[in-house]
Amino acid sequence: MLVAAGIVAAEGAIFVVLAGLDLFSLDAGRVASGIGVSLLLLGYGIMLLVAARQLLKLNIGARGPLVFAQLVQLGLAWGVRGNDHWWIPVALAGPALVVLVALLAPSTTQALLEAEDV
Repeated sequence: MLVAAGIVAAEGAIFVVLAGLDLFSLDAGRVASGIGVSLLLLGYGIMLLVAARQLLKLNIGARGPLVFAQLVQLGLAWGVRGNDHWWIPVALAGPALVVLVALLAPSTTQALLEAEDV
């Protein structure tokens, strides 16, 4: 579970940084869409950071959104496969698979259920 929370926190931080980079690289031709994409990336990054923190607090409600986020990330990796940058789908799918395995492991389920009963 610590592995999953750490990877998700790193993903969230990366999305927050990407939001800032996207916001500061706006050009006059795409101001509205650039701001929209930046806000979407920022919101997604913050959601991942909050969910990682809730997972560390053994909140079972964090697992569902995190599983969904990782499945979306796997879909995104599948969608960008076959381009010249082979490392992009690997960088997306690798952490997502590790997080999914960690989140769905019986030990994680048991720890979350035990914490919920307390």
